[in-house]
Amino acid sequence: MNTLIVGAGAMGGLVAYLLHRSGASVMLVDKDPRLVQAVGRGGLRVEGISGTEILPVPIGDRPTTRTPPELIVILVKCHDTADAAQAAAPFADARTLVLSLQNGIGNEEILAATFGAERVAGGATNLGAALLAPGHLLHTAWGDTAIAPFDPLAAERTAAAAAFLSRHGIKTTVADDLRSLRWSRVLVQIGVGAIASLTRVRHGNVLNLDPARRLMRLAVEETARILQAANIKLTYNSPVTQVEQYLAHTADHLPTMLQDLFKKRRTEIEALNGAVVKLAESLGLDAPVNRTLMLLVQTLEQSN
Repeated sequence: MNTLIVGAGAMGGLVAYLLHRSGASVMLVDKDPRLVQAVGRGGLRVEGISGTEILPVPIGDRPTTRTPPELIVILVKCHDTADAAQAAAPFADARTLVLSLQNGIGNEEILAATFGAERVAGGATNLGAALLAPGHLLHTAWGDTAIAPFDPLAAERTAAAAAFLSRHGIKTTVADDLRSLRWSRVLVQIGVGAIASLTRVRHGNVLNLDPARRLMRLAVEETARILQAANIKLTYNSPVTQVEQYLAHTADHLPTMLQDLFKKRRTEIEALNGAVVKLAESLGLDAPVNRTLMLLVQTLEQSN
């Protein structure tokens, strides 16, 4: 299955690395010339729990393959999804499945507007990576990946993509409910990203510092109540316990949102806490904790 990965950051690079080293045909695409030059000249360097290796993964600022990819994996920031879709669309054909493994809410809808709902799937992965430098990744966590079709007409292609990823080192299952899958992932991020970023701490300190832990519980419990009101089922029973387990498992991680703030980049706050606020408003409810976290992060963004 020819694969195009749009986004050569930490997660895009890790997925490309895992597929390439297992023999899959894969190409990375990124609009950042620093990433393209680093990987193009020196290969994709990965170290961490999978070992240390440099692989010559093909990369460019646009696809160069003559054969349309059967799978396009989108791993860019949420606010770049529309641009990524427009850049990849000319190289896809009727067989192509476009899979979002991004953070946040709303990516699949954007992709469906470009490619058609019957060619889109979404998912969540527990793989973990950090970008040490352009083209240089730290593989921090193994984990399962789950994907689901955006539309029932994409079910067959989604199952084929899951089987392909599993054969090539990325254990992947097919879920029944994409809405449940992506909100279950977002709820965990609600308990981590903004809180750890605003307090300038690593994941583990959200557990260890009592005020941060209390704030995490408030944000997670508020989100869970809103999801229940929207009749969105979670993939786990206890949201707070799920977040606590994730924080313990990734205790040394520096939140991506905080890294974005340090580098004066736009964060994904609107697709995370902002999505909770929008969902609450659509139900005639309020989300004061998530709204406050969103406004504080947006203030830091604008002050940069």
